[in-house]
Amino acid sequence: MARGGNPKLTPGEFVIMLAGVLGLIFSFLPWYSVEGGTDVTAWAPGLFPFAALAPLAGIVMALQVALDRVARVSMPRRVSDFTWEQVHMVLGIFALLMVLGYAIVDKVLVNFGLGYYLVFITSAGLVVGAVLLRQERRLSSRPGPLS
Repeated sequence: MARGGNPKLTPGEFVIMLAGVLGLIFSFLPWYSVEGGTDVTAWAPGLFPFAALAPLAGIVMALQVALDRVARVSMPRRVSDFTWEQVHMVLGIFALLMVLGYAIVDKVLVNFGLGYYLVFITSAGLVVGAVLLRQERRLSSRPGPLS
């Protein structure tokens, strides 16, 4: 069921959609470069499924925004006891923590590839987008000044 409303994305929604899509694309770039010339993506055996969780969380966030705002699909205001803003915040922080976890893993004979750094940036973008979204929705729910 479709609903009316302004399809223009807020800055938070735009950041979430951009970071989610780019994070998925960048996850196919080399996550690790193994000495000897082998590149490993987030989807390669040994890293999958854990390295892929960050871009998957981002694409879930982007899809929710796209369905809600662009496709205008009528979505429930809450998921169980959580608002969508809370779900976005948890998924964004989860994605960033997953990527940061790889920074502390002992990397013998491997170096981070471009894909890792770009997914790290997009995961941070997901958190920024979630924070912006929360602030935007709080401001839009406040009553206006009395005239």
